Amino acid sequence: MFGLSRSRPLGAAVRFGFAHASGCLPVRRVGETDQVLAFYHPRPSWQPHILFVPKVGIASLLDVRPEQVPLVRGLVQLALVLAFEKHLDQQGFTLLVNGGAYQDVGQLHFHLAGQPCPVWYVYPENVPDGVLFETESLTAFYHPHPQRTTHVVLRPRISQSMLLPTQAFAAAFVDDAITATQTLVRMLDLLADGYSLVTNVRPGEAEPSPCFHLVSGRTVAAEGSGR
Repeated sequence: MFGLSRSRPLGAAVRFGFAHASGCLPVRRVGETDQVLAFYHPRPSWQPHILFVPKVGIASLLDVRPEQVPLVRGLVQLALVLAFEKHLDQQGFTLLVNGGAYQDVGQLHFHLAGQPCPVWYVYPENVPDGVLFETESLTAFYHPHPQRTTHVVLRPRISQSMLLPTQAFAAAFVDDAITATQTLVRMLDLLADGYSLVTNVRPGEAEPSPCFHLVSGRTVAAEGSGR
């Protein structure tokens, strides 16, 4: 069913399937909650390549309603927990969601990708003077050394205590990252060109730096070594 959703007319049917018949889907399950299904991609681009799909019909990240934000946050946190349980941090991993022209399946889904993965963005040590968008928990700014034509960083405003690796992505920060991405995609007119919201953990990084990258457009040469 998930593969068939590449056909736009079947997108609604696929969303209905995940919302009402997820237990019948012929997939290799990795993890599952009442609200999220995680399974191995049937045609993986990376090893491993795991998909995380909400058991609610949501077309894309831009279609997440305010009351659904906690559901998507739970999906992100489940993906991070599974990544560390499978020791993917030892090789490095990337968690990403595509939208607009980059999204070819009509149901919101996140990719958890092991290495080697071409999606690898540098964590910026410093926040520049100018910011694009700010909430109580988050600051969004253009990356000082962009790796894509559009490269925006979403980072917590206050440094967080990290008792466990997965606690780096606190609830308020993840919630604000979801809603800020919706605002920024519209503000920067990224829908037609497509966009990705990405976070990655480098090999052996016991305490990941909480940071999302909103990227679009062609790859450009990154300046500086960063972190």
